[in-house]
Amino acid sequence: MGTGRNMEAATSNTPYKVLILQSYTEDLITYSQFGDMIAGKLEKKNIQTNIKTFYLDCERYNEKEENERMFHYLDSIQSWDPDIILSNDDQATYTLMACNHPLGKTKRVIFSGVNFPNWDLLEQYPNFTGFWDKPNYLKTIELIEKLYGPSKILFFKNARFMSRESFRTIQEEVKGTGRALRIGLYHQKRNEYPEDLLPGEPDKSVLYTTETAYLSAKGLLSIFQNKPYTACLQIILDFDVLTIGRLANVPNFTVINNGFNDDKGITGGYFTTLDIQTDIVAERTAEILNGALTTDYTITESPKIYAFDWNEMVRFNLSRNDLPEDSVIYNLPFYERYHKAMIITCALFLLLIIYVISQLTLMYRREFKRKKQIQINLFKEKRFLRLALEGGNTYAWKLENELFIFENDFFTANQMAPRKISLAELLSITHPDDQGHLRSHIQDIYSGIWEETTIQCRFNFNGKGYCWWELRYNQGEDKTDPEQTVIGLCLNIQAFKEKEERLKVLQEKAEEANKMKSAFLANMSHEIRTPLNAIVGFSNLLQEDDDITAEEKELFKDTINKNCNLLLKLINDILELSRIESGRMTFSFETCRLSELVDEVYQTHHLLIPPHIQFIKDMPPLNIDVHVDRFRFTQVITNFINNAVKFTRKGYIKLGYEYKEKEGYVYIYVEDTGIGIAKEALEKVFERFYKQDEFAQGTGLGLAICKTIAERLDGDILISSEEGKGSRFTLKIPARTSR
Repeated sequence: MGTGRNMEAATSNTPYKVLILQSYTEDLITYSQFGDMIAGKLEKKNIQTNIKTFYLDCERYNEKEENERMFHYLDSIQSWDPDIILSNDDQATYTLMACNHPLGKTKRVIFSGVNFPNWDLLEQYPNFTGFWDKPNYLKTIELIEKLYGPSKILFFKNARFMSRESFRTIQEEVKGTGRALRIGLYHQKRNEYPEDLLPGEPDKSVLYTTETAYLSAKGLLSIFQNKPYTACLQIILDFDVLTIGRLANVPNFTVINNGFNDDKGITGGYFTTLDIQTDIVAERTAEILNGALTTDYTITESPKIYAFDWNEMVRFNLSRNDLPEDSVIYNLPFYERYHKAMIITCALFLLLIIYVISQLTLMYRREFKRKKQIQINLFKEKRFLRLALEGGNTYAWKLENELFIFENDFFTANQMAPRKISLAELLSITHPDDQGHLRSHIQDIYSGIWEETTIQCRFNFNGKGYCWWELRYNQGEDKTDPEQTVIGLCLNIQAFKEKEERLKVLQEKAEEANKMKSAFLANMSHEIRTPLNAIVGFSNLLQEDDDITAEEKELFKDTINKNCNLLLKLINDILELSRIESGRMTFSFETCRLSELVDEVYQTHHLLIPPHIQFIKDMPPLNIDVHVDRFRFTQVITNFINNAVKFTRKGYIKLGYEYKEKEGYVYIYVEDTGIGIAKEALEKVFERFYKQDEFAQGTGLGLAICKTIAERLDGDILISSEEGKGSRFTLKIPARTSR
């Protein structure tokens, strides 16, 4: 039911038409919020809606009038043709079925907020599904007792069906619990007291009820004089009761969400909130609009929570600690919502201030001591400053009493703890090949052979591997200084050494390229000389020999033409390969439907394949798009087919492709039952001028060109072959499915 509409909406993005039927009037804030909340939650599920709302106003009309109003309204919007109907509360749901309009029988209906479902009638409507908002009176009574102890609880009823069912249910739930149920109100001035309907036990709560129809407006207001009751209980939606809730001097609790958080004087209760109701309705609506059937679901009970209005809690001096765990509080002020967080934040801020002050004091003392020490060492550090160089990897050091002393920045850069390094330790972290060189230089330093010199060694200072360093040093300028020491700089030259290595590699590659060039020219001269010899030889025979028959002349001419074409193709292939590898050949990329490209290639070669070979096309029923140069793509597949024809004597040639969604690649293959390729030859097929059969026609450059084109298409070429059974050449390129 409705599958075609779902598919149409999914393709055209047309909003779904949603009809909402409300039992009462739009004066209820929960009713005005219901449609907006449903639309917002469906939009988060990427479902756009067009909503119409009808208010039955059931308090104003009798049953016959309600049915007529419902039928007339549904008849007026029949041309609008809603996709789904959402009915709220008992009266709207019952009237939708009872009015017998075709829309109520044919459209998918989801009801909610129904306290007393008409099960017999629902069995006749398989297009209905929804949620039973079963009132839990006893749970709410227990909530009042938790807050106030044994209580006197007042509730009002009337003669309507909903009120009768609620009153019957309360009697069933209260019976046997020790709580009393009494009909009537206190009239202390007239000494009138309620009558016991259900006797109770001492120290247990007592429930009082009366019908609002028996009370005048003045009587309603005088009910709570001298506070004869502990609390009120709203069992159904009754606008008179809602009016009393705002004027009563006792808290008003409810089992339904109508009137809650609506400035109607309702303190709280145990019920299905509007948020919960719209959540479950929106979830099921989305599932049904996406293709689920109403018969897939059973009518389930709505989840309930303890909910309270903060403004009413303040009015009756209720604190958050009095409430049950997991209670939800509406209209909670910012300072109450984040009360604990604000206290913790203030405490942490105070601790931070204390910490900052203490650290500043400590830093001041340390700074004072450090400045004093700097003044003492200023003269010695002057020599290091004269040797300072620009660059991030140059650090000062000195050799004093056979200890190497490096500046702190050296240790920071190498992620080491500052320390003095002995000569033995320095030799231990020196590369074995450089230890002898370093040791001899240090001996020369002590002997005074060098005043200034440099040495390059590999050191492993931080334990992360050897790096090249250059040590520069001199013995200073003041020869009279008794504490004269060797001072110098150490420079990290690892980057320079790596560049030297890269230059060596590039030099080796250049030499290798020169060798390849020589080999290429030699191969070229051989490949060009072969057809040229044939052309020149047969041309001379045609000119000089008069005894040649007409058939021989035709054979010679045919041979000359074939070799001319072969020579021309060889030169074209070489030029094309050169343009592709040098980057001078432009590729015109476009998004193409793969099935169309493969079909074009198939149609082009269908009549060119020899009749003794079967040409098969194998394409899966998928819409696959590829971003390629159409001409270069066709060139690669055509080369595969031509090679297959060249080496296939019987059997078939198959052209097809396979798409692997997880990889995001498509594999276009040409499979044949030809002579196949030996395993040792598979690695050579992409080499230039390589030909499996030296006597076969061709340049031996086709697959090398195809390999280069495949790489420019962000793909690759795969080969699988078995000698004597056939081969499969596959072009692997990126692809994606499309609708």
